[in-house]
Amino acid sequence: MKPVVSIIMGSTSDLPIMEKAAKVLDEFAIPFEMHALSAHRTPDEVADFAQNAADRGIKVIIAAAGMAAHLAGVIASMTTLPVIGVPIKSSVEGMDALLAMVQMPPGIPVATVAINGSVNAAVLAAQIMAVKSKALQIKLKEYKLELEEKVEKKNAQELAKQLENKGIVIKAKCGSTGRLFGAITNTEIAEALSAQTGLSVDKKKVVLAAPIKELGEYTVTVKLYAGVQSAIKVTVQE
Repeated sequence: MKPVVSIIMGSTSDLPIMEKAAKVLDEFAIPFEMHALSAHRTPDEVADFAQNAADRGIKVIIAAAGMAAHLAGVIASMTTLPVIGVPIKSSVEGMDALLAMVQMPPGIPVATVAINGSVNAAVLAAQIMAVKSKALQIKLKEYKLELEEKVEKKNAQELAKQLENKGIVIKAKCGSTGRLFGAITNTEIAEALSAQTGLSVDKKKVVLAAPIKELGEYTVTVKLYAGVQSAIKVTVQE
């Protein structure tokens, strides 16, 4: 397939960063090309690339450079295609490259992402392409849902670590036989967990083999996310 996104970098040393953008474009099944051209060392080649990119079918350009990072701006001045700039961290924490890209004069915009932010550059390129592609819009929605799920799972794993080896005590009224006046439910355990540990636990995620009806120690499972759970020791006493 003919490439529709062009990734251009000022040096092959930028490749480890820009490979991440290539991986994202691959995930979205967007055909792309990669070039290493310098605005300062190969100006004629850069001019030829910029002036002919649209005629070759390119729709979006991602340009990465470090230090005196003029590559994205030079390309933007020679094409009407959208140019996304990726400042590369090489000196002064990449701030020189960031400012060189983001401080463009009126009429010559470069959509600059974070320092070394090649992943966002690729996602932004996909979003630009998705304006005219329903299929790509669907892929982007799925991609962002996956991001949400990753965050939720990570939060659940962190909560599981905090709950690990935590014990809670529940006070209950009990008759002479040791039987409770009313069974302990997952709702009461969730409330006790929240009160005694300071962690918010959804009652629907507390799993009991059966309601607790007698004094004693029990192990209760708290399901925090798909495949993420924690075992809690619950002591029921008068």
